[in-house]
Amino acid sequence: MSQAIGGVTRNIAAQQQQNVGGPEARSGAPAELQGAHASPLRTFGRILAGIFTLGISEGIRAIIRHVKAGEAPAPRDPAADLPPAPPRADIFNKSIASEFQANNLPPDFKAAVTEAFDRMEARFGEDMFPKDSKLRTSPQTSLGFEVKDALRQTDEAITPQAFSALVEKKATYALLHNVMTTHVTDLCARIGYQKSPSLLAGNFLGGNPEIIAAMDNITDKASLDHFMATTLQRLEASVRHNHELHVSKTQAQTDAIQTFSRQTGLSEDTVRQRINLGDLDNRFTYLSVDILDGKRSLAGQEMRDAFTQVAKTFAERKAALYTSVDTLDLPPDIRNSWKDSVLTQNTLTKSDLFTTWYGISRGVAVNESILPALNDGVGDRELLSMLEILGTQIRDAVLAHYGQEGWAELGGDGQSDALFYTGQATLAAHDELRQALMDHPELVDRLYQMAGDDVAQGFSSNTLAAAELRCGAQGAMLLLNSVQRTE
Repeated sequence: MSQAIGGVTRNIAAQQQQNVGGPEARSGAPAELQGAHASPLRTFGRILAGIFTLGISEGIRAIIRHVKAGEAPAPRDPAADLPPAPPRADIFNKSIASEFQANNLPPDFKAAVTEAFDRMEARFGEDMFPKDSKLRTSPQTSLGFEVKDALRQTDEAITPQAFSALVEKKATYALLHNVMTTHVTDLCARIGYQKSPSLLAGNFLGGNPEIIAAMDNITDKASLDHFMATTLQRLEASVRHNHELHVSKTQAQTDAIQTFSRQTGLSEDTVRQRINLGDLDNRFTYLSVDILDGKRSLAGQEMRDAFTQVAKTFAERKAALYTSVDTLDLPPDIRNSWKDSVLTQNTLTKSDLFTTWYGISRGVAVNESILPALNDGVGDRELLSMLEILGTQIRDAVLAHYGQEGWAELGGDGQSDALFYTGQATLAAHDELRQALMDHPELVDRLYQMAGDDVAQGFSSNTLAAAELRCGAQGAMLLLNSVQRTE
């Protein structure tokens, strides 16, 4: 212990001897103290005092601190010696995509694009991929957007080599699409098919992904010529088939309008302008998909007959629904409203809907006290409660007619139609009550708003009482809405 302390003391004394007269020692000191320093014995005394007052270990720490005080380096920034962080992959890729579209790529990426185009020229020839092709000179075309979209889905920063392969892949698709679009444009002009050639070509490629995959295996001009001839033949057959579908649907739609006009007495122009053919279009779509997928092998007259039959069924059912209104005991305004709904509503397509709902309404017993209460000016809440009870009666009657399975088959739109028209027919059987409600539009609006609040309250709880409140309020809203729609 004494030897260690002695050695440290000698080192301290030697350091202090070296510092005598140094600029740091002289700086700011009085003249009489210039060059002054503590003696080795006094220094040793302070250290020894530290040993006895702080303990041996603390004393030794004091010695070490004293010795190293002048040797401690300045604080350092831990990040100063680290290499700069690489850019985020998504930001880098986005930058490359933007620079590609702006035709302002960094040299290594620009060279990668040139290499991709050179490989394509070697594969497809300058006739198919000329040097002045827009794919080469105008990256702002669809190629630029395809590349940008692909880079957006890449997790790692793109390298020049990977970028070259990506550009070649996307440009190959774009090149094939362009060639096909040119071919389809000429074909459509010859057969009178007014459809976007680009869309037809894109749909064909999208439905036949093996075509793009096969392009990767083409390495010589002879193989390319054979492949393109075969592919364009398939494309032409597809376009002609689509055209035949289009002609068949168009003619069948015209047949539907003429049939509806003939069976209802409405002019063709009126029907054409007002009828909603949404349901017919859906049925045409289902048939078209079956034909295109090969589930139904139809062509020529057989295809036209299939579409004609779909259109005939649609028109005859809708016309029968339209004419059925005249067989029901309804006020003129409701009769006209229902006929108009047949024309304009997509969901009213079955011939017996109105007679069914009218029949259900005849079995609903309306509280005879509602009209006197309305005329006597009872409170809104009391009147709404009566209408909510009536709404529940109508709902129960409709559910009883269809049963749970039949009700589910109606779907949401069909259920709404059943409740609405049954409610309207119920009020039509009590025309004085209906007219009294129509004479108080502000009251109807208030009650409708209150019923909406009750529906919201009914959804706030899972209790039976809440469910009953909700159903009754929804029924009242349908009744009040039917009054508003016939004003």
